[in-house]
Amino acid sequence: MIITLEKFIHIAHQRRDTAQIRLIDDAGEPDRLLWLTAEEVEDYVAMFGPHHGLLAAARHYGMNPADLVTAHRIAGRCDFYASMPVVRNPEGLWQHPEHPATLNPAELHSWLKVIGYEYRETRLDTEPQNASLLYCWKQGDTRIPDWEPLKPRGKGWYLVSISNVGMAKALWVRPVKAPAKVNCRSSDRMSRDRRLCA
Repeated sequence: MIITLEKFIHIAHQRRDTAQIRLIDDAGEPDRLLWLTAEEVEDYVAMFGPHHGLLAAARHYGMNPADLVTAHRIAGRCDFYASMPVVRNPEGLWQHPEHPATLNPAELHSWLKVIGYEYRETRLDTEPQNASLLYCWKQGDTRIPDWEPLKPRGKGWYLVSISNVGMAKALWVRPVKAPAKVNCRSSDRMSRDRRLCA
């Protein structure tokens, strides 16, 4: 699921601010638009994780996003933006279901820093072992199912995106430091998401 901030407005007759967010379900369900108060934004971060849209809404409300990330971790929710199996489509593309692909590089860097991750990008055109794939790319064939992006050096890196916009790119992330030891709750995330968003 991806959560984006659509708009933030002041409702004069109710004398309050409100954030409109969009829930984009990766299971094919229709998008949902919700209006959230500051307290609801805080609750959604605790339940669903520090999605970029929720943290953007929190900033509008004057909350510190880093505090919300800490509260999410203390709540024992350990499955947000976690490593998962990469199942690429026929074009060779893939995106982590919680990765906000619409962010510009500065926004992505800022969000990853707040949630405690660093990132590296690998590109098809910088990997010499992929000369034949690069040749096909330059001839207009942007399918990359055979490309196996090189993982950055060091431990803990995992893929969150393989895209072909501009040039074939893979985005890798890892936690900057090991998260604090918490008791992770095992839960059926999909049923939790559906129950809370219905």
